[in-house]
Amino acid sequence: MSFLDSVKQRAKSQLKTIVLPESLEPRNLQAAHQVLVEGIAKVVLIGDKAEIEAKAKAGGLDVSGASFVSQSQPGCDLLDKLSAKLADLRKSKGMTKDEAHELLKTNPLYLGCMLVKEGMADGMVAGALYSTADVLRPSLQILKPHRGYLWCLLSF
Repeated sequence: MSFLDSVKQRAKSQLKTIVLPESLEPRNLQAAHQVLVEGIAKVVLIGDKAEIEAKAKAGGLDVSGASFVSQSQPGCDLLDKLSAKLADLRKSKGMTKDEAHELLKTNPLYLGCMLVKEGMADGMVAGALYSTADVLRPSLQILKPHRGYLWCLLSF
């Protein structure tokens, strides 16, 4: 068994949930498709489900097995819940619930980090469209570095 095969086997046996906040990016759609086909992890895609599935289908990909979190869904209870928690986390910096709601609604990186913070996902992969600084900012503000967490940053 090759090294990659052993890593995949281990991932399958310890199924984790990974958030992909840059859901319309073609490489992320390809990765989501491959991960779902191979059963390596559960995938959460942030954005409009119909738009993401249409773009995937146009590329010959199937991401229907993923979970979807829409930032623009009116009256979304999840966004309201996460906004309150984010505002509480950042209250020392003066963030209000309305500001937190707007940030989660407009920046998928913050929403992805909040999903990880609240245990709705085990990790997030980003950086295809956003700079390293843009990815690290919400990660450090929300998840904060602490003992026992593995931070992995790859630049290509």
